[in-house]
Amino acid sequence: PSLSAFGSVNWLGSKLSELDKSRRFSVGLSLNIPIFLGWSVSNRVQFAEVDAKNSEIELSDLERNIKRELRSTFLDLQAALKGLNVSENNVAAAGENLKIEEEKYSLGSGKLLDVLIANSQYTTALTDLINAQFAYIVLSEQLKYNLGVLDITTYE
Repeated sequence: PSLSAFGSVNWLGSKLSELDKSRRFSVGLSLNIPIFLGWSVSNRVQFAEVDAKNSEIELSDLERNIKRELRSTFLDLQAALKGLNVSENNVAAAGENLKIEEEKYSLGSGKLLDVLIANSQYTTALTDLINAQFAYIVLSEQLKYNLGVLDITTYE
């Protein structure tokens, strides 16, 4: 609905001196109340309701994806921590094995091939440890990113 006001002033006369005698004023209001708008209001309401529902579904999907990503990254981080612990134990065991093989070789009861194999195993264990440390750091930073607490200044 709309309400509008209007007004006018008119002077009529054939001579300038007669203009004062024939002054007319008119004032009025106009009220417009639409009775039928061709279902446009109803359609707009329905479209707005559908848009609102779509926005709710989109928000729900985003929340679900964020939770899934957080859970996945957290579980991967836990697995990386266990892998890191295993790698540290493997380095310690391979280091001890290398010492034993070197000791046996220096005493004459071991073979050079056994020392070389133990050295290769120790080097492999160290490489695996470095890879496990890297994986843990990457996943830790990924989790911080997913949580929104990543400090970008550490990378500058």
